[in-house]
Amino acid sequence: MTEPVHHALARRGLRPGEHAADSGYASADLLLAARARGITLLVPVPPDSSPQARSGGYTAAMFTIDWDSKQVTCPQGAVSSSRTPARSKGTSIILARFAKPTCQPCPARARCTTAVRSGRQLGFRHRRIHEALTAARAGQAGDAWQYRYRIRAGIEGTIAQATHVTGIRRARYLGLGGRSTLKWPHCSPALSSGRRNTRQFRGLRWGAEDRERCRRSRSGSSMRG
Repeated sequence: MTEPVHHALARRGLRPGEHAADSGYASADLLLAARARGITLLVPVPPDSSPQARSGGYTAAMFTIDWDSKQVTCPQGAVSSSRTPARSKGTSIILARFAKPTCQPCPARARCTTAVRSGRQLGFRHRRIHEALTAARAGQAGDAWQYRYRIRAGIEGTIAQATHVTGIRRARYLGLGGRSTLKWPHCSPALSSGRRNTRQFRGLRWGAEDRERCRRSRSGSSMRG
C-alpha cells in the first residue's frame, strides 16, 4: 500500500520527506521504490533469520561481495568458486558457492556451514536491493534510528486504542449466515472511530494537560514533510 499512498500524495503536492511505517512494509523493494520518489521509508527491517545468525556464526553480512569481479570472500579469506542466478521462495537471487575442498579443512567451518557434501552456499539479492537491505539493518541498530522511529508510537497507540476499546476488528451483525442487519455495513468502522474520538474528547482537561495532549498528538504523525 505504500506505493499507491506515495503516488496519491505526490500527485497532490503532498509528498513527505520521510514516512514511518510498521514492519509489515519492510522490504528492500519498497525502500528503493520510496527512495526513487525522494521519500525515506523508515521501517524496521526484519533481522537475518539464518541458522548462522541464530547460532552466532558467519552471517551473510560478514562476507565481502566484489560485484565487479563477481566473487565473494568469506571472513577467513576464501573466495567463492562460482556465482549463478537462482530462485528462492519466488524471489530472484544470486547464489555463491564455495568449493568443498576449500571449506572442509577450514578451522571456522563449524561457524559457517554444516554441509557435508559441499561447501558454504550463500544466497543474496541483486546489488541495489542487497545494499539497501544491508544499510537498513545496520542503520536501525543505532540509537539515532531508534530515536527517529519513536514518532511511530503515536499512530501505534491510536491503532491499539481502536482495536482494544472499540473492537474495530470485528464487525457487528445480527442473524445467521453472517448477513448484517445494518443497511450500510461499512458504517461500523466509522461509528467505531467516532466512539474513540468521543472518548478522547471526554477525557480532555483544558490547560497545561490539554496542551501536552495536543503536543503528543502532533508528534504522533508518522509522516514528516
